[in-house]
Amino acid sequence: MVVDSVARYVRKHAAPATAAGFGPVTRIDLEPYLGEVPSVTLHFDAGTNPWPGDGSHRCFATLEIPEWTAEFDAKGVDGAIRITDLEGTDRTVSEAKFDQVFHGFFVDALRLLRDEGAFDPLPKAPGCELGVMCFECGWYWPDEQDRGMENLADPREPPRRLSAEAPVSEAERVAADANAYDVWADVGAVSPAKSAAAIHSALGVALPAARDLITSGQPVARDVKATEVRRLAQALRRAGVAVVVEPRFRWTLD
Repeated sequence: MVVDSVARYVRKHAAPATAAGFGPVTRIDLEPYLGEVPSVTLHFDAGTNPWPGDGSHRCFATLEIPEWTAEFDAKGVDGAIRITDLEGTDRTVSEAKFDQVFHGFFVDALRLLRDEGAFDPLPKAPGCELGVMCFECGWYWPDEQDRGMENLADPREPPRRLSAEAPVSEAERVAADANAYDVWADVGAVSPAKSAAAIHSALGVALPAARDLITSGQPVARDVKATEVRRLAQALRRAGVAVVVEPRFRWTLD
């Protein structure tokens, strides 16, 4: 869909009869939808509309994916659902992580398309941005604070902050982070007794349960918010126990 749409826009841009209405693109947005007929819609903007998905060429192309309905309805009683990532690997994600993983798939897809040159033929204005939004649930990427830093459509263009809003401190952004994370204890060379004591103290669980967590290889915490990730990391690292966080934790752990 994306490659064909780029080619169609390029033809419109080049044709004298339509060129005036198909100028250099300022935004490229994907909008996934999980309603009655699941779909993905591609929006182009050749104007200055600041709202993602609401520019000059809304709904430039839509791909319906009705099979998503059955896959979404097949989620477990706990809300967990099986998904396939960009590498083609099937995995199960918790209900708490579904939005970030599902929509994050399209973020990764847009970046991959960019890096593979899919947008190179497209006439683009300086600062042309990529975006993903879901009007249905309110999810969007990038955060306003990150515009221009990680979402420029031309990989050769130097990243720069495009937001007109005042910068927000990392502490405030951690507190506002709505994502869910899993945390593992990486005990390394720390003794089993000291590791168990650290987990016992950080989680408030009994020592036998702490020892079981270490030997099981399971996360010491599931679906926790960024503030709790930081608290656990600080508590465990004071005892020499490192942590592994998934999905990728973009903030500092200190």
